[in-house]
Amino acid sequence: MSDYLQFAASCTYMYCYHFYFIGKELGQLGEKMSDYIHLVGQLRQETILNLLKLYRQIVLNLLGEAENPCNLIGDHFDEGLMLAQSLETNHQSSIFHLYCNKFILCYLFGDFPQAFENAAKAEKYLDSVRSTLTVPVFYFYYSLAQLAMWTDAKKSEQQRILRIVNANQRKMKKWAHYAPMNYLHKYYLVAAEKYRVLGKKFQAIEDYDRAIALAKENEFIQEEALANELAGKFYLAFKKDKISEIYLK
Repeated sequence: MSDYLQFAASCTYMYCYHFYFIGKELGQLGEKMSDYIHLVGQLRQETILNLLKLYRQIVLNLLGEAENPCNLIGDHFDEGLMLAQSLETNHQSSIFHLYCNKFILCYLFGDFPQAFENAAKAEKYLDSVRSTLTVPVFYFYYSLAQLAMWTDAKKSEQQRILRIVNANQRKMKKWAHYAPMNYLHKYYLVAAEKYRVLGKKFQAIEDYDRAIALAKENEFIQEEALANELAGKFYLAFKKDKISEIYLK
């Protein structure tokens, strides 16, 4: 019977974190997560319960219901407690999900030093989530975070960034070949950011718009928004205020 209960709990968790990463509306998803947290709590599946609470806290942070959006701490979740428990039991995929999502939140909210610190920690546990959708998500945001640091990097560091991004893009291109609806817009957004830092404005403009259109077509609303934001910042850097305003809105 315990195996069936664990399987049932696992299905609720997979449902929630897949729907989170494909861009479902956060308010409705958060309510669904709360229902499943109650259910899994009744099933006494503590590891999966902690993971559900992790993603529920991420949603709350993105909805502005946290004092610090980069810290996964709330009334029902404490990242320090979960990390201690996961390290004690050596539950590596839980450790990965914690560090990976902190890394993404830090990138989205502009705390790049903390983003890199958490990305490095997440990468150590990447093998624990092989063959899951979090692998391409990690490489996607890792490339974007690397390129965000380009301007302040030394020449030698910029070359290292390019090597990392190019390696990640080769992976993304392969995934996009087999599932363009999931990965092609990610590939183009990273390409646009790469062209931006290399000063290739025309190519950057083309790929920002490709990324936006494909994300919209395939209903990745959060990545459509991110692509618009990055394109807006790109135009703002060249004093194209009116065009920038369109993308940022």
